[in-house]
Amino acid sequence: MKCTTTATTSLRGSRRMPLALLALSVVGMEATPAVMAEEEWRLGLMLQVPFGGSQERSFVHFANTRIGAKLQYAEIDDIVKQNRQTVERIYLGEELQSSTVTEEGVVKLKDGDKVVGGEGYITIAPFSGFWDVAGGIGAFSGSNDIQGVAGLGYDPTLGGFLSVGALMPYSQAGVRFNFRYIDYYLGLTSLPAFSPATVWREDEVVYDDTVIVPQEAGAAEEIPGEGEQAPLQ
Repeated sequence: MKCTTTATTSLRGSRRMPLALLALSVVGMEATPAVMAEEEWRLGLMLQVPFGGSQERSFVHFANTRIGAKLQYAEIDDIVKQNRQTVERIYLGEELQSSTVTEEGVVKLKDGDKVVGGEGYITIAPFSGFWDVAGGIGAFSGSNDIQGVAGLGYDPTLGGFLSVGALMPYSQAGVRFNFRYIDYYLGLTSLPAFSPATVWREDEVVYDDTVIVPQEAGAAEEIPGEGEQAPLQ
């Protein structure tokens, strides 16, 4: 099994210790996991029903319903997991006395719940005339289930416009506006939520080491205490 290790060491016993034991007190630490993301292209159908806009005579105006298609590109953060095991080891001097697994399991290093991307779309208004073609582009960012989107486009009945809204699984909502008109809409799409990939990092073993340094005979008498002065030879 390929794995990385992290070791922490505590020392107990006399203040005298071999240099080999001092080396055990070094703590090995891993670098922060690099950001990993999957790229995804997807094509879907869309339907938008405008309501309550400045051009509408009724609250919902089905005559201006728009249908079309959109193409999205997105970068989806991966879910990063790792098998991790904690081992408690006790040393007497340099000799291993015991080794016990105190904890093991799967650790999630990264949730994988971030999406950024862009989209382009084209629509027609079948009840107003099939040549009433509109389109736009936008950029979005958010979680796997909901993203905020902002963009711009052109509609023959509205002219050039800016748009802001929200994208959700199989649905969308937003507003299109310019200096003369405003147009709210609710809609349906054929696109589900984004689904991140799961990536496994190398297994990690964390060693929690305790080193008991043997007391040398007569060491307590030879080592002066704090505030004391060693006798002159």
